[in-house]
Amino acid sequence: MSALFSPSPLWGGWRGATGGVACLMLLTLTLWTGAADARVSITMNTGQIFGTIDPAKIKDYTDYLAAVNLYEGLTTISPSGEAQPLIADHWEIAADQLTYRFHIAPDVSFQSGTRIRAEDVVWSIQRLLALDQGPSFLFQGLLSPDNVRAIDPETVELRLNKIFSPFLACTPLLFVLDKAAIKAKAAQGDPWGEAIVGDQALGSGPYQLGKWSHAGTMVLERNEAYHLPFGDKPIDEVRLITTAEEATVKAMTARGELQMTSDLQSDETYQAIAQLPNYRVTRTPTATALYIKLNHKVAPTDDIHIRRAIAYALDTATIIEDIYPGERLRGPLPSLFADPADGLGAVPFDLAKAADEVKQSRYAGKGPIPLIHVIAADTAFEEDIALLLKSTLDTIGFDVSIRAEAWDRIVELAAKPESTPASSQILVSPTYASPDSMLYAQYDSHAAGTYSSMSWLDDPVIDGLIDDARRAPEAVSRRKLYDDVARRLVDDQTDVFVLAETERHGMSNCLEGYRYYPIQSFGYNFSKLRWVCG
Repeated sequence: MSALFSPSPLWGGWRGATGGVACLMLLTLTLWTGAADARVSITMNTGQIFGTIDPAKIKDYTDYLAAVNLYEGLTTISPSGEAQPLIADHWEIAADQLTYRFHIAPDVSFQSGTRIRAEDVVWSIQRLLALDQGPSFLFQGLLSPDNVRAIDPETVELRLNKIFSPFLACTPLLFVLDKAAIKAKAAQGDPWGEAIVGDQALGSGPYQLGKWSHAGTMVLERNEAYHLPFGDKPIDEVRLITTAEEATVKAMTARGELQMTSDLQSDETYQAIAQLPNYRVTRTPTATALYIKLNHKVAPTDDIHIRRAIAYALDTATIIEDIYPGERLRGPLPSLFADPADGLGAVPFDLAKAADEVKQSRYAGKGPIPLIHVIAADTAFEEDIALLLKSTLDTIGFDVSIRAEAWDRIVELAAKPESTPASSQILVSPTYASPDSMLYAQYDSHAAGTYSSMSWLDDPVIDGLIDDARRAPEAVSRRKLYDDVARRLVDDQTDVFVLAETERHGMSNCLEGYRYYPIQSFGYNFSKLRWVCG
């Protein structure tokens, strides 16, 4: 498969926890589709809670889902990964690749009705850098607050400290907030309005925050004054409920109460939904990848032979065929980003080789090797994969303990090497449309401490290769460096590279317009969807 994401050319000269559903059955689906002014309300389950709606603090797929509907970045992307105008309607990049100027579209306003100005963009970026959370890791050391400035009320200049070739691909994550509204509401001693932004949506997105119970339901209401067209039969209200519980999802779809499922359901649930007369199951190749993250700082996965044994003991073909569909990885990068580097192949399922690797490890001959393997709680496919892995590893000298944890607990455990489990099943989505998104966040030592980087790799050679790729101006040069990174990660068996997800959604036949975008959750921008019935 050829690469989807070709680098954007320079313009000459200038990628949560599961929640309870005690009250879900009280939700009433409201679909008014008879009159010309018909109002459409849909319900979708998310599978995990929304940890935050502050766009400077977002971390995982539900947080990004909220952000892309409540806020807007300087730019957005196309389904194939190219930067597209949004708040900025055009931009220029200097020949030195350090200075970027963005020009604000004249018709873009916040949900408060206030026009977006350059000072809002400047303040929002400086806020992101100051809070140093969420997407800020992409810009730390790259962009200094003093180098973010308003040239005039409609023009923002960003001067980078060093060349960063994927920078334009990151600008959809520079979400813009309503500075005046936040300043007016923020308490004294809260210069960045963290309390307000953590509870209210103060952006320019296509939806407003109707209701949010934090641990449960979120309701989004269509922003009638949004500057872009919604098209025919737009979605007026979106109810997001935090469950992936299979019986609940099947029951709600059978009653017509759920118009779109999460992509975290079991194969059995999708099969049941596909049999319903008014539903379909969509299947979309993605750049989201499943890894078994192996912590290099704790026993027994600090031993390369143990890591290789785990890789050989994973029956990926059975996973793809019977549990969780996708394309087998031949290295750390999904093929939607780039074809695998020459010479890289998928690790075969081979228990004899796995057993031989165990014998070569320093843990051999000392009795069963304990291995804690962590999965996200209440996610059936995760449990099925873990049980399959345990069934093979336990036959070659391991004693695998499967531990299901709430997503927010997994994020907490990932913050330190000593608390990170030896082995964890993790889905990683790109947060910007570049191979750098998957490599830097997972394997550069400067990005350690997140759920993406649970291997705790500390390899100066990998760090250097990634940094060289970030500075390389030509696509061919970057590709060679990415290939070098991939080969070294495979040789080290840094993680088990399992599969690139085939995203599945159970979806009402009346709901259309969903497409996958190569930034985490950008496909869930509900302004792109439409209701075609009634």
